[in-house]
Amino acid sequence: MTGKHLQDLILSEGYSINKMAQLLGIAQPNLLSLLKHEDVRTGLVEKVADAMGKPLSFFYGETYGPVSQVTGNNNTSVAGNDNTVAPPDTRLIDLLVAKDDQLTMAMKQTNKAQEQMDRILDKYLGRSEEI
Repeated sequence: MTGKHLQDLILSEGYSINKMAQLLGIAQPNLLSLLKHEDVRTGLVEKVADAMGKPLSFFYGETYGPVSQVTGNNNTSVAGNDNTVAPPDTRLIDLLVAKDDQLTMAMKQTNKAQEQMDRILDKYLGRSEEI
């Protein structure tokens, strides 16, 4: 997701950049700097989602298209466009659930690493007394 797209979503929900920065606990210039990136870190999107009370799907649904599963007549369609790709198979669902769990764990680890890096950066820039 681009910073511009994230900024547009923030503003479209009635939040100013200053208000969002306050909710995130960062300075407005720092948030503006983060929103200039072409590829915004998932950790930032998660924090904005939490601040706005929105699920992550709110932020990624429009960018990548809605994902839905429609069953009937032994067909499954994905991406909400009724393209038949395969008969329903519980192995696929089990695999997706397992991959979702792995992704959730990886995102938590990434967020923890990002928080550690932010603390180090804050210390380096003199914005914090402690690490």
